[in-house]
Amino acid sequence: MERPGRPKSALSDIRVLDLSDGTAGQVAAMLFGDFGADVIRIVSPPAHPGHGSDPGEPMWDRNKRIVRSAPDAEAVTALLATADLVVTSRSAAANAAERARTGNSGLIHLSLPGFRVGENTPSRSADGLMTAATGIARRQSSYDGGPVEPVFPYVTYEQALWGTTCGVAGLIERERTGTGQQVVVDGMHAALITAAATMVVDPLVAPPDTAVGPHGPNPAYSTYRGSDGKWLLLGALLPKFQIAAFELLGVADILTDPRIAGDHAKLYSVEHRDWVRARIAAAFAARPRDEWLVLLEEVDCPASAVAEAGVFLDHPQMVALGQRKVVDDPEFGAVEMPWTPVELIGTPAVEPVSRSFDNDVDWLPRHRGPARGPVGRTAADMSAGGPLTGFRVLDLGAVLAGPFAGSLLAELGAEVVKVEPSAADSFRHIGWHYNRGQRSFPVDLRNSEGNKVFRTVVAESDVVLDNFRPGVLQRLGIDHEALAGVRPDIVTGSITGFGNIGPYAGKPGFDPILQAASGMMAAQGGAGDPVFSSIAVNDVTAACAMALGSCLALYHRARCGEGQRFDVSLTTVAAYMQCGELTRYQARPAVRFGAPDYRGPSPLDRYYETADGAVRLYLPSARLLAESGLLESIPADPVQLQDQLAGRLRELDTSDAVKLVIDAGGDAAAAVTYQDLSQDPDVLSGGYLQPITRADGKEFFVPGRYARFDRGRIGGALRAPGLGEHSRELLRSVGLADEAIDELIGRGVVAEGGPLTEFSVALYR
Repeated sequence: MERPGRPKSALSDIRVLDLSDGTAGQVAAMLFGDFGADVIRIVSPPAHPGHGSDPGEPMWDRNKRIVRSAPDAEAVTALLATADLVVTSRSAAANAAERARTGNSGLIHLSLPGFRVGENTPSRSADGLMTAATGIARRQSSYDGGPVEPVFPYVTYEQALWGTTCGVAGLIERERTGTGQQVVVDGMHAALITAAATMVVDPLVAPPDTAVGPHGPNPAYSTYRGSDGKWLLLGALLPKFQIAAFELLGVADILTDPRIAGDHAKLYSVEHRDWVRARIAAAFAARPRDEWLVLLEEVDCPASAVAEAGVFLDHPQMVALGQRKVVDDPEFGAVEMPWTPVELIGTPAVEPVSRSFDNDVDWLPRHRGPARGPVGRTAADMSAGGPLTGFRVLDLGAVLAGPFAGSLLAELGAEVVKVEPSAADSFRHIGWHYNRGQRSFPVDLRNSEGNKVFRTVVAESDVVLDNFRPGVLQRLGIDHEALAGVRPDIVTGSITGFGNIGPYAGKPGFDPILQAASGMMAAQGGAGDPVFSSIAVNDVTAACAMALGSCLALYHRARCGEGQRFDVSLTTVAAYMQCGELTRYQARPAVRFGAPDYRGPSPLDRYYETADGAVRLYLPSARLLAESGLLESIPADPVQLQDQLAGRLRELDTSDAVKLVIDAGGDAAAAVTYQDLSQDPDVLSGGYLQPITRADGKEFFVPGRYARFDRGRIGGALRAPGLGEHSRELLRSVGLADEAIDELIGRGVVAEGGPLTEFSVALYR
């Protein structure tokens, strides 16, 4: 039997116990429940529903039954004995989960701790501290070049999404090995994904100057005002879009100017970006914003209005995609909320039901038959490469979100093949690091022979991913229905900007397009100019959602033998990454807005300058300032309090300020740069950043491990492939003889090449 109103979904045979105390765990457990898992959340007494909780909780606890109990109570121990997965965030619950594994060998323990934050620090403040400790705040463009706090808890939301992905991957491996394990995704792991667009470090080069204003360093990929004062986002990241936009604006001579000379990378170089921006801004000031948006659409250049903050649930595309849901919460009544970021077609997410509060609950009855589908092509005891060892993924993605999805699956142990044009992914020279861990296979899919060879590889693969516009797969004859004719249990996933239905379907969409359209930019800027986020929040989250969709579909296939298609859009992930803030109900407190150089929400919860840098602090009470000796007296006026505290902290070194605040009973972290992290012994020994070496001996640091698994840890940094580096090896693995491979290469159907030896850091955002 299943819970009434909950149809079969990918995780309908899974039991999840939520022992977490923070937002990351709550949201991760929510995602498991979205896809059919039976979720029970344990809340330590004397908590009362709605009292002292985050406004997002009515959403984050949907599809859960909530019980007030101590985590070590007998009833909780009994639930752990037959659970499939337990989510924890604090050490006490984590210890209870590890004890339970001794008697429940199949239990997956998903641990989601913070990074360099205290366990008692509230989630919102902890997220701010983690943006300081992981370098994210110091990388954001601003007016004064100081640290900027994201107004949304991006690291926390990413931790939840990636944690869920790793948890499902653990369930897949359990189908192969029969045993569970501990999976740790901490705040630094999440930050590495959140900041994937910028966290490639040349340790010998100073951090970039971020005092370029809130609109970002790339004038072709930035916000501008029309003649009516309204803001738009120009999304001309690639040369083809820059050419079209500049011709439309009447500034095509920028590209032929001797200072640029056709080199598009020089548009955002330090010596040229200011005059390029001034030319573009003057051109946009000649017409109203909405006229420009119509004209830009006509030349097929990505652009968007900068929308009002907090109203994305009402966007016509959100409505068309069924992303606005309403539940009748027992505490707050009707609650509107975004829906899940992944749409599985064969085993869709279940419709949400409100949380319920119970005194005593037990797991719902279930029937688990034997697995009926494949769990990879390796021996049953092999997991040395990670939980997805033995699965092959073909990644047709280009630019950022698509390739990065493949890289994340490679991190989980899958063999991932980057299927790209013979002329290469156009973003390779800038975005090489999004391809790390993949094998390159350039093939001309428009050629009948190339298409046939691709299908031959599909027959020996498990997942096919793409981020083409709607309709491209059908024109190439490689949509899900066509590939299912080659391999009936194939899993396919697609990323689009706006989904496949609705008034915006088919329109081009990049990360900042959805930053603008979803209200993110306006919310971060508050009453000031909109803020272009330096982290590619929607692209990297779409990649993470693709990894989750792949794992969910592979788990269902392992249990039931069925393949399926799934979809992810930048629209749905933009809603997910502000989900708590978009949740609406009558008694909801006001949503937090920022400012172009936003430092935090209050004098006791923000960034301050120090004598040698900056510190992010959190204090639960102003009286602790006097007790710690930071201030002799505490002014009642918040502005005076902030001014006095700022003056005092400017007298202290950062390390002293951090110690004083922590000793006083608060929490604090130094605002570091990525370069600082590349020299941090704990970061390096933890494998968070790892070195890679170019052919000339030049060393860079790139994200290393994105999670820790009890078993199957991959060693060393994942490397990016050279164009065609693995073509021959791949074709041999699917049965082609060398003579046939030589002919395909000789005729240009397939390209062959060597390793990637030249790469650098491109500061394009």
